[in-house]
Amino acid sequence: IFRRRSLISACGMGSMTSIESPHTHSSSCDHKALGFGVKRFRGNHAKASQNCSQGSGTTTFNGTQTIYTDWDNGTYRLRDDCAPAFIWTRFYADRLNNKNVTEYTDSNNNWTTFNDELGVSAHWGIKTAQNYFKVIHNRNGWNGDWQDIKVYCDKNFGDDQNPDYTDATWNQGTNGFLLNGKISFGAGILSIGTDDYTSLDVCGHEFMHGVTRATSDLVYERESGALNEGLSDIFGEIIEHWETGATPNWWHNERTLLGGIPNIGRHMMRPAVTGQPETYGDTLWRNPNCGKPDADDNDNCGVHFNSGVLNKAFALMVSGGTGINYNDDPYDVPGFGFAKGRKIAYKAATHYLTSQDEFVDAREAFIQSAEDEYGVCSSEAINVAKAFYAVGVESASSKYDRKLCGAIIPIPGFGQVEGTRSITSGGPGCSTVIIPNGNSYLYKAGLEVVYKDGFVAPAGSNLQAITTGCSFTKN
Repeated sequence: IFRRRSLISACGMGSMTSIESPHTHSSSCDHKALGFGVKRFRGNHAKASQNCSQGSGTTTFNGTQTIYTDWDNGTYRLRDDCAPAFIWTRFYADRLNNKNVTEYTDSNNNWTTFNDELGVSAHWGIKTAQNYFKVIHNRNGWNGDWQDIKVYCDKNFGDDQNPDYTDATWNQGTNGFLLNGKISFGAGILSIGTDDYTSLDVCGHEFMHGVTRATSDLVYERESGALNEGLSDIFGEIIEHWETGATPNWWHNERTLLGGIPNIGRHMMRPAVTGQPETYGDTLWRNPNCGKPDADDNDNCGVHFNSGVLNKAFALMVSGGTGINYNDDPYDVPGFGFAKGRKIAYKAATHYLTSQDEFVDAREAFIQSAEDEYGVCSSEAINVAKAFYAVGVESASSKYDRKLCGAIIPIPGFGQVEGTRSITSGGPGCSTVIIPNGNSYLYKAGLEVVYKDGFVAPAGSNLQAITTGCSFTKN
């Protein structure tokens, strides 16, 4: 789920799994270009193609877009059957009670009325997310096996205290022998289209919850739940950038308004501006061991808050940045752009992360993915490690780029410090002095040992430095 005003939302974890959510490359879903022929297949169940009809529709946030529909009983409806998995978009006619699921219909497949905008936006946004995963990662739908998605619009997320509250959610349940994805979008105040919770990053966010459910299945509570939320924010931004090509502003769900007032979403580069931690364990960090996780009482132990740490790490990987974190550690992360970032993030999310993983595991998963794609000790792997260092996430027993500051008192028997790739002493905010006491001290790194201004080895100190080749054991 995305969450709008409060960052707390409901997420049941039984036979029906409900996950909460949170931004356009103008791919018009040419199904033939994606290799879809006349006969479609969903899992092991064959189905004949329905009337995959190209139309156009006005979206709330992205202007007029190409959409795909089918012809049913003398009218067009928002049911895209072009790919092996259909996307079927409908709305609750009884919005107050979330009942009476009803078709969006149009006589000429040119969807321009205000009442259609919510449905068109959701229909196009989910299709764009599905296209992204197929074109970039060759993934067959959210679960990798072309399972369908049912989209429900005009869902009422409000209550007596906050009747205009709106949101978007991913749900998954069983339907016969097939698992179906279900995504619901709220409309806020119905007379104001920009209240719609259907911006492209939100659509991407919800679709990614389905991908996560089908791969790592990160449990939606505590640190694993925060990683789940963070990955959805990350791929929401990735999909928005893929579609629009716009320079990221790192705001997530910034387009939705409430009664014309800008919505406060999440800022991935500066999470603290919306109450999220920027460093693991800082003052905005929510205790992930808070007792019994509850969606309403404690946000499942902070899933919508602590996700800011992963968000910032990814934003630094892509765009780069410098600063000093909550631990007083200076950082300087060169960015390597979205194309590399999405490749690394996708592999980490679908190949290495597992259901109970925590932030330290995410660090190892992202580093391993960067090494798989670009090589051990590659600049990409190093930059990933630097990004996690910037947000205070380090392995318990291995340091990729290590910093050593303060007074170093060598111990008998040859004291030493090890760094996987590098060790640095000195530099801004890192005064280092080796205390001469007759004992030796060793700097041991895979690639380089760096001494900067501020490092002092007085006369009589015994210091050695060696490099051993850049490799280390993941933990």
